[in-house]
Amino acid sequence: MKLTNGHYEDLELGRSYTILITMRAASGTPTVRVYLGASATVNSAISTSDVIYAFAVTPANTTGSLFITLADTTGIDITVSKVEI
Repeated sequence: MKLTNGHYEDLELGRSYTILITMRAASGTPTVRVYLGASATVNSAISTSDVIYAFAVTPANTTGSLFITLADTTGIDITVSKVEI
């Protein structure tokens, strides 16, 4: 999933952001990778229940997008119901 810059307030270099994502996997416990503004990626295994996951990131640029991707597998659907930065 990609959320482009312009759908959230401008990023600030050097500032750490907490991204809260409510999501669940259709099956298994896949690892999800999150990054914002070309930050280092942050990973977390997710479950099949709706859970709020927190990711702390520090963007490397102010124009990058927020990405939520599968890190270790393909073919598993994930449902994202809410994102907060």
